[in-house]
Parts: sequence; structure tokens; C-alpha cells
Amino acid sequence: MNESPHTVSHRHIWPGFLTLLAGLWLSLLCTGCRMPQNGTGAGSPYDRDSIRSEIQYASGFTMVRHEGYTCLTVRDPWDTLHTLARYYLYRDKNLLPGHLPAGIPVQIPVTRTACLFGTDVCMLQTLDVAGTIVAVAEPEFISDSLIQEGIRLKQIASLGQAADMNLEPLLMSHPDILIVSPFEGSDYGAAEQTGIPLVQCVNYMENTPLGRAEWIKFLAAFYDLSDKADTLFRGIAKRYQQISEAAAAATSRPTVFSEMKYGQTWSVPGGSSYMGRFFRDAGLDYLWREDRSTGSLMLSFETVYNKAGEGDFWVIKYHMDGDELTYSQLARDYLPYTYFKAYRERHIIVCNTARRPYYERGLLQPDIVLADLVKLVHPELLPGYEPVYFQMMEE
Repeated sequence: MNESPHTVSHRHIWPGFLTLLAGLWLSLLCTGCRMPQNGTGAGSPYDRDSIRSEIQYASGFTMVRHEGYTCLTVRDPWDTLHTLARYYLYRDKNLLPGHLPAGIPVQIPVTRTACLFGTDVCMLQTLDVAGTIVAVAEPEFISDSLIQEGIRLKQIASLGQAADMNLEPLLMSHPDILIVSPFEGSDYGAAEQTGIPLVQCVNYMENTPLGRAEWIKFLAAFYDLSDKADTLFRGIAKRYQQISEAAAAATSRPTVFSEMKYGQTWSVPGGSSYMGRFFRDAGLDYLWREDRSTGSLMLSFETVYNKAGEGDFWVIKYHMDGDELTYSQLARDYLPYTYFKAYRERHIIVCNTARRPYYERGLLQPDIVLADLVKLVHPELLPGYEPVYFQMMEE
């Protein structure tokens, strides 16, 4: 490739260029999980036989099936040019080729699981493998009765807080894997030194509802249940698209904003965020739709009021163990809330996450979350449907 253009004729360059393009195209099909090349430049037979699984909405992982093993690669969501983790899933270790790129080998199907968050428990329940759970963190945030019963009977170990888990019960549980959800710049300290494979699940970093839900395919691979996950997700995606298409045909498109202020700051979802996509697909006109942020905007009350004071609908998620949040309670908390049109016209939609498992199950049920929003904003589109997570605020 270092030849000078002055010494190579155009008729030689053109065939070479086509060959280069073909080579690049073939190499892209197997990116991320290729065997190292030998001195002759020839690829291994595993490359030629590899099959890349279809991941339609999630951008954070890839799955490539090879002869004898499957390679799962997790993209670093904070530095997309790098890999966060790579796993080689195998049934028979004798079929796992040597000299693979750096990664973590895991024998499947996994039969003993430790996990840190309720969302992981929900995905395992959906796959019918919650019976493999031997340890959980923060059990107070897990609503599943079988998990709670297992903890009470000491059949499932409690690891304490996810950020500072107790390693002794973790080690005594002998899990095959520990499912974690890392944050930028964080690590799991001593847990990384235990030898237990840490399965890095960063589904919460996806910016679309279907992208987050598609991570069920990622976890399913560890239990050799990829076909089941594919079927489950196809059903979720189909229902979501049908509801979204119905909402797109609505005769009106009301404006919407969300959340409340905490202290002096009001955290507003960015226009390209997870919630921003829900609003769009529910047939709503999100007031920050032109913003390109995928995270949250930290704004003052005055800034939000100036933009959303005449907004048609207001969506609030909150955590309250006691009574539900009401219009009268909202007014007592902060009188200027009553200045919003959505307050005056009683168009506030709420979800009490202490009573409804939105953060546990909602991630895997985007079709239901979307149906809730559509029903409350365009009730004529879903006759007979009863919302699961969201409801209109009461007086």
C-alpha cells in the first residue's frame, strides 16, 4: 500500500481498489470478535462460519455466533471507540479456540446468578430463569415475592448496597456470573478480584425504549435462550410499533413536559432522550423536541415555566411510600406549580414508582408504557385498555 502512484498504472490500481473494497466489506461482517490473523494474513475458519445476530434497536452490544462459541461485545457508552467488555460463551471448552482476543470465557447455560438491580431480576423472570438467582443487592427495591421469600428463607443471599456490596455472601453463593450496571468512571472494586465474571449490562444507556428492551437478547445468551429472547422481543417490538402507528394518526398532538424541580434545579429529559422518544411515539409534541441531548437538562423553575407554562400535559414520575401525590399536595409543596396550564386543567399524568414497578419492569415493557401514555392522552385510540404504570393525578 506504500507504492507510489507514479510507479503503478491506473489499470493496476483499479482492480486492486476493488479487491481492497471487497476485503474491507468482508472484514466488517466479523468486526469485534475475529480471531487474530496469522503471519500469512489468512483468517481462521471460525471467521468464515460466523453469524452475526440481528440487533435492530440496541447500539450497545453485538452478538456473533461462531463454531463452538458465541462472542458478545459490549461497547463502552462513554467512549464509543473502545470496548467495555467481551465475553466468549461456550458449552464445551474443548471447542473454544486458543489465542482469542482478550475476553471473559463463560460456560453456558449459566445455572447460578448474582445480580444487583431489579431490572435484571425482571429480565430473568421473563426468560423463566429467575430460579438461577442466588444473590441480589438492594432487595428493598425488588418487588418480586419469590425473591423476597428466597431472602427470608436464606436461599437467596442479600449483598447489601450495589455500590458497596458485601463480598462474603457473594462468594458463599458461588455464582457463575454477577450481572452489574456500571456508571461512568465507576468500578466494582474487590468484586472484580473475586474471579466471578462481571456481566456488564448497560441497557440504561440506550436512548430508545426498544433499544433498552432489546438487551434481553444479551442476557438470554448466557442462559442459551437466544431463540426465546428473539421471540419475546419480536412481540414487544410489534406491539410497540402498532401503538406508535395508531398514535401517529391521532387528530391532535398535544404539547407535553415532565418531572418536577428538586431544590433549585428541574431535570428535564433531553429532546433525543429515552423519555423524549416515548413522548414522540405517544403522539405528543414534546416541548424540548428540538434539543439534541440524550441525557437530562438541568434548568431553573423560571426557564421551565417560560417554555412549558401553557403546555397541555405534564408527566411526573415520583417515589412516595405513603399517600399518592395529588393536586392539593403538589400545591402545598410549591405554590408556583399551580401556575401551569396542565395543573389548572387537571392534565397531570403520574407514576408512583414506589407502588408501580416502573423501574423494574417498565424497561422490558415499553409497549405497555407507551400504551399507558397513549390511553391517557388519546383515550379514543385504545378503548377498553387500563393503564398499568401511569394514571391521571387525583385531587
